[in-house]
Amino acid sequence: MTIERLPPGEIVELRDPVMGGLKLGLVDETGIGYYDIHADNELPKPIHSELEPRSLGAIESWLGDLDPAFAESLTKAWVELTRMNLDVLTIARALRAGIEQNITVVELLESAAQEATDRILEGRKAVRDALPGG
Repeated sequence: MTIERLPPGEIVELRDPVMGGLKLGLVDETGIGYYDIHADNELPKPIHSELEPRSLGAIESWLGDLDPAFAESLTKAWVELTRMNLDVLTIARALRAGIEQNITVVELLESAAQEATDRILEGRKAVRDALPGG
């Protein structure tokens, strides 16, 4: 296994080996680890090449390639999500869902982000349950 290095603070998309599909993470300050959950006492996981990491850049960079009207609506939704005091990973998941599904309704974005977070937490539970004494 080789470790990838990405720009610290950027959002990374990775293959989720436990639950399948893709998940988002936040590259840590070293550039070789990522967080997939924003919580106290979280430790970064290594960015292994086997996870096929793809840097998505900073969240604000995502709007540049969008249709201007859609980008404006998504920016307004981003402001509302920020006012809700959501963490950066939840906001990133919400905005990616908006871009991928062409939605800007704040409630739908928040719901999509929560579903993505729940999927990661379910994966962690599956791993714990598979371990002896889990």
